[in-house]
This record gives sequence, C-alpha cells and structure tokens, in this order.
Amino acid sequence: MAPYLWAIQIDVAASRLTAVFATGDQEAIRDVCADIMYAHLSTRERLPILDTFYRDIFAVTGHPQRLLDIGSGLNPLALRWMDLSPDASYLAYDIHEPRVAFLNHYFELEGCRRWR
Repeated sequence: MAPYLWAIQIDVAASRLTAVFATGDQEAIRDVCADIMYAHLSTRERLPILDTFYRDIFAVTGHPQRLLDIGSGLNPLALRWMDLSPDASYLAYDIHEPRVAFLNHYFELEGCRRWR
C-alpha cells in the first residue's frame, strides 16, 4: 500500500482543501489539488501532462460512464482534469484508511455523492 509515499500530513491537506473550496476560486482549487498530488509519486509523475492526460486517453477509449480506480492513491484529486460527464460514476478505492478518509473529505467538498 506504499504509505511512505504519503509525504504530507493528512489533516493539513484536508484543511487546505476546506479553505480553498470555501473561496469558490476554481483555479485555486485546481492549484491546491495539484500541489497535494505532488506529494504522491504516482500522481506527481502525471502532473506535467495532466492537462492532456485524460483527454488523450478518452480520445482513444471514449469518455467512460463508469471509471473504477483501484489503489487510487491521490488520483481522485485529478477529478477536475478528467472532464467526466455529470452522470458518470467514478469509483475510487484504496487500502490506506487515513487516505480514504481524506479522499472522502475531498469528495464531500466537491459535492460528489456518486463517487467514493
């Protein structure tokens, strides 16, 4: 489960998300999500190409109606780059309980009831 990849304090990251969502500044929300994703190796390596990553994948596969992300790590924070349709389901699963709680907090801030 690679908990050593979690290089930030979960409570600090959650507080940062809460604060930036309270501003309603969409660009700032994306910036904070990207900054937090930088702390995890698998999401960090995608950051330089994040603006085109999902667009290029979905150009080949089509936009999914259901996306299953097993061992998601911090990938759910890339939700704003996925451009999923409002009726699509994004199911994110991870084994690291503190990270799951953090991601559930993020989903609540996003107003996502359909994602877990």
